[in-house]
Amino acid sequence: MKYLFDDKDGIIEEVRSQDRRAFFLDYDGTLTPIVRDPQKAFLPPKYRKVIASLLGDGKTFVCIISGRAIEQLKEFIGLKDLVLAGNHGMEISGPSIAYVHDGALRAKPLLKEIVEILKLTLRDFEGALVEDKGLTVSVHYRMVPVKHHPRLKRFFCRAMEKFLASNMFIVTRGKRVLEVRPNVVWDKGSAVKWILGYLSVHLLEEKPYPIYMGDDETDEDAFRVLKGQGLTVLVSPRKKASEASYFIKSVEEVYQFLGFLAS
Repeated sequence: MKYLFDDKDGIIEEVRSQDRRAFFLDYDGTLTPIVRDPQKAFLPPKYRKVIASLLGDGKTFVCIISGRAIEQLKEFIGLKDLVLAGNHGMEISGPSIAYVHDGALRAKPLLKEIVEILKLTLRDFEGALVEDKGLTVSVHYRMVPVKHHPRLKRFFCRAMEKFLASNMFIVTRGKRVLEVRPNVVWDKGSAVKWILGYLSVHLLEEKPYPIYMGDDETDEDAFRVLKGQGLTVLVSPRKKASEASYFIKSVEEVYQFLGFLAS
């Protein structure tokens, strides 16, 4: 994996030469810095302008792909004509495109029960946030004092025992977040593959050149799917093990690069 700006000119030339381009952009940690309160991760106007400039290019398709729910992404981003893939791609919505994973839909009633149990179980942890995202549930503990993290995780695991034993759900871990997901064979890589197939058949009449940028472990699934095709970029302050071809050091550098492609 190489630092993208060491090969910037060649990469920009290659991307610009493509007849059709499809950008897949993670949200938290990629398009906007990770913030202490996950309910305040609004896209700043200067960043929104760059994304809007990509949308203005008739050759370019833009999808924001995130663990957040679609409705929250709409509120945070404030742009029309985007395709949004929420809950790690289990729901996809945008102009002329819509998808919801059947298995995730079937698990939705039980997820409501999980939300209520977790809220009750974790109510004494100041700063803990149980987020109902419709098809998944996230427990954010970034605002909980570090000394209480081990105890919170024990309480969480105890509350989830019967649900995990049913094999209907799995738990994944992110940056100070625990996430309950339906146990379905689907991830960001599956979503990217589905979207590219849909675009080729229904909208663009040809397979677009994919560009995927993300900072999280969940983005590795997409990096793997796109191995050997398009451009895959990890957002990380330093080089580390990843399926991505390149890395970029910060959110600001993400927008520098996108700005070059939009200009």
